[in-house]
Amino acid sequence: MPSLITASEAAQQLGVSKQTLYSYVSRGLIRTSQAAGDTRGRLYRAEDVAKLATRKSRGRKPQNQGLTALEQGWPLLETALSTVLDGELYYRGRPALQMAEQAEVEDVARWLWQFELADPFASSPPAPSALWLHARAELAGRPLAERALALFTLGQQDIPSAAWLQQETTLAASCASLLRYQVAGLLGTLPSALPLKQQFAQAWGLDEDATALLRAILVLVADHQLNNLTFPSRCIAATGATLGHAMLAALCGVSGTLHGGAFAQVEAMWEEWAQQPDLARAVQARLDRGDPLHGFNHPAYPQGEPRARWLLTRQLGDNRTMALAASIAELTGQHPSLDFALVTLRRAMGWPPDAAFILLHAGRSIGVIAQILEQRRTRSVIRPSARYVGPAPQAED
Repeated sequence: MPSLITASEAAQQLGVSKQTLYSYVSRGLIRTSQAAGDTRGRLYRAEDVAKLATRKSRGRKPQNQGLTALEQGWPLLETALSTVLDGELYYRGRPALQMAEQAEVEDVARWLWQFELADPFASSPPAPSALWLHARAELAGRPLAERALALFTLGQQDIPSAAWLQQETTLAASCASLLRYQVAGLLGTLPSALPLKQQFAQAWGLDEDATALLRAILVLVADHQLNNLTFPSRCIAATGATLGHAMLAALCGVSGTLHGGAFAQVEAMWEEWAQQPDLARAVQARLDRGDPLHGFNHPAYPQGEPRARWLLTRQLGDNRTMALAASIAELTGQHPSLDFALVTLRRAMGWPPDAAFILLHAGRSIGVIAQILEQRRTRSVIRPSARYVGPAPQAED
C-alpha cells in the first residue's frame, strides 16, 4: 500500500502553501486518496511529494533545466502538429473531438502530413515480398506486439524513404505504404488500399454503427503532442535515417507499460470487476487494498480527459461505465484516461481482446509519420547530453 501523508506534511516538505499543493494535485503531479473514515479529507502520496521536492530543489540552473523538462513533460521541440490547450486536443489548430465527429481517418492523415501536391492514398498498396508473406505465416502464434514489429521491419525495407528523398509524390506514397504495412501487421491481413475503417470492418465483422465508432477512435488517437514514442522517432529522423527506420524507433516502445502494455493492466482490472455484481463495491474493494486504478488520470488532463469522456458516452453496449467513472471520480478525484475508455469500449462492443492495442497503434502511426516528416522539414538538430553522476574519476597509480 502506498505511503500517504497529510496536506500539512506535504506542503511543509515542498515549502509551499496548501493552495499551491492543491494546484499540484489538479495538474496531476501528486496523487491523492480519501482519508479513512473522512469523506472530505484527502491524503497525499509521499512518493509523489518526494519526487516533486527533488525537482524543485534543482532550481533554475541551466544544466538542470533539460533534465527537469524531460521528467515533467515540458516543451523540448517546436511543433505545429498537435497540442492540448485548456484541456482540449487540437490537430494543427482543429479540435480533435470535432474531427472525430465526421472526418475520415485518411483526411486526418492528409491534414497532419501536409503534402501540397500529392494525395498519399491515391497510390497502390505495396506488394509484400515472399519473405514478408512467409514471416506472416510463421509468426502467427507470436504475441501481437512482437509479430507486428517484425512484419513492419520486413515491410519497410522495400519502401523508398531515404532522408534525401524529396520528390513529393514518391514520399507521400511511401508514407501511405508504411501505414498500410503497419495496419496489415496489426490486423493479420495484407496491405490494402481500402480506407482504414473498412479494413477494420472486414477483419472484425463490424456493422455500420460500430465502424463509425471505430473511425472516430482512429481519429482521436492519431497524434498527441510530443511523447515518449514520437520523441525517439524524431531523434532518429534527425540523424538522417530513413522514414521506416525512424518509425521503428517509435514502434519498439509500443509494448511498454506506459503505452500498449497499459491496456493489459486495464484488461486485468476489468476482469476482476466483471466477476462482481456491484461495480462500485468492486472498485472500492480494490482501493481498500491499496491497489492502483489503471487507466486513470492522464497528466495532460488534470480535470479529466475529453477523449475518454467522448468515447464512453458513445459506446453501443454496456451502459454502466459512465456511472462507474463518476463514482471513481467522486471517491478518488481520478478521471478515466483514453486507455480505460478504449478497453471499456472493446469489451462492451465484443471486439477482439487486443483491439485497444491495435486501434491505438494503428491510429498513432499517422502521428508518428507526421512527427518524422516535420522533423525532416524543419531540419533542426537534436543533440542530447547527460550529466555524469557516477563515481569520481580515479587517477592511475
